[in-house]
Amino acid sequence: MVMGKMRTKALVWPSLALLLVFAGPAHADVYKWVDENGSVHFSDSPPPKGRNAERMNLDDAPVSTVKFPSPQSAAPNKAGGGPEVNDKPRALVNKVDLYITDWCPYCKKAIAFFRANGVPFKTYDIEKDHAAARRARTLGGNGSVPFAVINGKTITGFSATSYLQALNRR
Repeated sequence: MVMGKMRTKALVWPSLALLLVFAGPAHADVYKWVDENGSVHFSDSPPPKGRNAERMNLDDAPVSTVKFPSPQSAAPNKAGGGPEVNDKPRALVNKVDLYITDWCPYCKKAIAFFRANGVPFKTYDIEKDHAAARRARTLGGNGSVPFAVINGKTITGFSATSYLQALNRR
């Protein structure tokens, strides 16, 4: 019996030490650089050789804002131009479901992004709503937050670029 307890302790302590090593916060470098056409790129890998890049700290990064077209300006008339007075505008409605936790800083950035851009969204706290946690897993979320479903496209983590691409895809 004593031998069994010693063997268990011998396995527990190294396991705990290993867990502590990998339990630290995961931060990846983000690089911002401009290509030969003047397009700005954000990447988690360094830019091509010969390009100057700015390494960004995401904890202090501002949330991007983009002006989306109003439903009236996006509704074409019969000739393919702008809206006609008698035409009913075709509403551009984004469906955004955001799976979060209340302690996650990137969840707060995702919420701020959608609010700043005037995009309606619905949040589900996966720690308080077990049905939402199951739904997120069914949709492909692996328990990481934020997990967004934007117009049917699933995105794990906070990425303004990915969010914008999904919002523009209708």
